[in-house]
Amino acid sequence: MAKAKRPCLSADEQQILEHLQVRVVSTPKDTAWLDQLFRDHHYLHDATPVGEHLRYVATYLGQWLAVATWSGTAFQLKARDAFIGWSHEQGRRRRALLANNSRLLVLPECHSPNLISRFIKLMMARLSADWQQR
Repeated sequence: MAKAKRPCLSADEQQILEHLQVRVVSTPKDTAWLDQLFRDHHYLHDATPVGEHLRYVATYLGQWLAVATWSGTAFQLKARDAFIGWSHEQGRRRRALLANNSRLLVLPECHSPNLISRFIKLMMARLSADWQQR
């Protein structure tokens, strides 16, 4: 079976990926803007997170390219718990270690190859670093 060719990135696309910045959205103004972007452009047209949550934005040279919301996970999902191999008690104790990517949006004019992958990678690195500092 032949391997699929990887897309050849332009110099501009490579520049974006190399210098993409990810930060937590924390100000009321930025939160309102993020919520409006989800309402306007996400297929669910809703930005309301449930429970504990974190909101992230990916920027390049100050321009917002993508946004994401992470929330606490569902209390019970039999398929998830079975896949992980948790008993009911293990699930109850360890559920707080899980997170759910509840919304992810690349702004319409900002689509670029590998942008989502880089955004998720940088969010995970930031979450890991923040977690280790606790």
